Amino acid sequence: MRYLTKSRFKLGLECPTKMFYNIHSSVYHDEKSDNDFLQALAKGGFQVGELAKLYYSDLPNTHVYDIDTIDLDEAIKRTEEALVNDEVVIFEAAIQVGFKLIRVDILHKTSGKIRLLEVKSKSGIGKDPDQFFGARGGVDSAWRSYLEDVIFQKFVVQDYLEKNNIDMPVRPFLMVPDKLKVASIDGLHEKFILKENESGRHYCEPINGLTSEGIGEKIMSEIFVSDDTIAKLIEDEKYNSDKYPVNGFENIIEHFEVVVEAYNGDHDQVQVEYSKPGRKCKDCTFRTSLHKPTKKGKVSGFSRCMKSQLHWNDDQLNQLKSFDVWNFQSDSVIKEGRWFMSELNMSDFDTSKESCSEPIIGDGISNVQRKWLQVDRSNMNKGEYIDLELLKDMIKECTPPYHFIDFETIAPAIPFFKGYKPFQGFAFQFSHHILNGNKLEHKTQYIGEGQGINPFDDFIFKLYDALRHDKGTIFMYSSHENTFVNNAIVYLLNGQSKFDDEMVKTLVKFYQTISKPTEKNSKQDFAWEKSDRMMVDLREIVMKTYWHPIMGGSNSIKKVLPAVLNASEHLKSKYSQPIYGGDGIPSFNFKNGKTWVEYFDNDKVKDPYDLLPNLNDIFGEDMQSIDILFADEKIGNGGAAMTAWSYMQFAHMTNKERDAITEALKMYCELDTLAMVFIWEYFQSMVK
Repeated sequence: MRYLTKSRFKLGLECPTKMFYNIHSSVYHDEKSDNDFLQALAKGGFQVGELAKLYYSDLPNTHVYDIDTIDLDEAIKRTEEALVNDEVVIFEAAIQVGFKLIRVDILHKTSGKIRLLEVKSKSGIGKDPDQFFGARGGVDSAWRSYLEDVIFQKFVVQDYLEKNNIDMPVRPFLMVPDKLKVASIDGLHEKFILKENESGRHYCEPINGLTSEGIGEKIMSEIFVSDDTIAKLIEDEKYNSDKYPVNGFENIIEHFEVVVEAYNGDHDQVQVEYSKPGRKCKDCTFRTSLHKPTKKGKVSGFSRCMKSQLHWNDDQLNQLKSFDVWNFQSDSVIKEGRWFMSELNMSDFDTSKESCSEPIIGDGISNVQRKWLQVDRSNMNKGEYIDLELLKDMIKECTPPYHFIDFETIAPAIPFFKGYKPFQGFAFQFSHHILNGNKLEHKTQYIGEGQGINPFDDFIFKLYDALRHDKGTIFMYSSHENTFVNNAIVYLLNGQSKFDDEMVKTLVKFYQTISKPTEKNSKQDFAWEKSDRMMVDLREIVMKTYWHPIMGGSNSIKKVLPAVLNASEHLKSKYSQPIYGGDGIPSFNFKNGKTWVEYFDNDKVKDPYDLLPNLNDIFGEDMQSIDILFADEKIGNGGAAMTAWSYMQFAHMTNKERDAITEALKMYCELDTLAMVFIWEYFQSMVK
């Protein structure tokens, strides 16, 4: 039996059709479901949930029940038995009414009322419910899905009480880590261990004997979701639009319940209620890239929608779409039925402030021109665009030797160290390449393995020591490193660190020299002037001077790297040789000559990230599989480094597995800075 659960209700609010694909998950591939564990781990969802339970585990004169079974009938029965008590706390309470079923994180029945506590690993600031709303009084988008979740639960519980003739108020709360609170003990995170059961399900449990007295001062707050808050949300125009077949929040719940009941039928016999397609379909998690069955035999829900509603054929499914144009608000053209990039023209772009035509060499690419470049050159198969004159000028402004750096950082919901607040960030790893003339080397790297030891002070000093010996330009990709220097490194040095006053002054001065003060720091007592050695954002150079069809609508380094490798004869010739590592280009993590340029059968260069070792090659057959950390048994990208490092801190694993993850992280981070080198070398070769 499939029910309208919290997760399905939220899916339905995104797109009602997704509920059908979710219920028939054995047929349809869902990109998000493969990453649920990663997302919960990265955000601290597992540990936050267990921490919240501890706060309610030993209330005086209160019965405590943990409904830890996944058998729904058993969970419902045990919940009903527990609710007989006047004073009771129930973890994972199962409440079922018709085809609605919820599992409540914490249900607290006390003093003749029911308190529903939905635990989230989202940051809050105190208990003030005003944080749910924006400056104009509307619901803050950052809170909307959480409010929808807990309000849905409130209505289900009220429905349950009414059907059982119980007169009792229901008070909903969001329980979240509070950024105003500070951890009073070290190693709070270590008290919660991640494990995997025999069926492959991941779960978290506190260490044996842990009670609320052993976790220090409370770092979570309960924000009451009042009737006024509920009224503001459910009266929102979002729930009174043509997106849904009925209007009104409560009517939508009732409608979804009927739909879910119908979807319990045989897959081939069910009448699907399709949602009107639009720009939202771009990010549909049921959209596979080739619209063919995955290796698990599952198919694309996106393809079914478009074939059923718009009558697309396979060629149309694989054409470039209007919503794939970089930073393009495509709603209006899609409403006109122009779904494909080939149907766009200049007049579709905002030219009120800047020209849309192809940029003049030397002037750089504007935002509007970048959109049109992608459309025009993709439609006409014109190939790459490069502004050599501006690129030449930008290169002249940089000073050799060139430094390329990349940070790996984390902002955990549960602080790892005493004195840290929830979501206070720190860095645990960096990679550093130097290019001086034709001489390239992986100069320095650092990774702190944690395990109860804060790596941030060592990170700060070792990065300083790596960059302080010359005045060469320091490159980053995107603004993350600059923001982190501002909001974490300088902040820490001006507050809490192991260094003496003289070294603090030295370090602060250095980091202020290489970073641009953010708006936040410009208002602080320790604001500083801009320096000649501020880090240079290589992404900004790419944005101003370069576009390639492989990049499509992305400017991510993961897209720019394969683009320049396919475009550059210089890079192909140089890095198709086994010169990286060993006696060629010094490397910490790649030995005996690594070849970075390899080809597909169609002579296209493979993405170097796909050449990183398979996890099975790193771990060996004698280790338990933790390939869930990475996609397709690769080291991964995006938030994978943060997730893997977090896993090392929490997980129940062997030292050999921990060492293997560390080695994998080193290789991944080294390639991040090497990718910047490849882009820079290509640019240099072009202007020559």
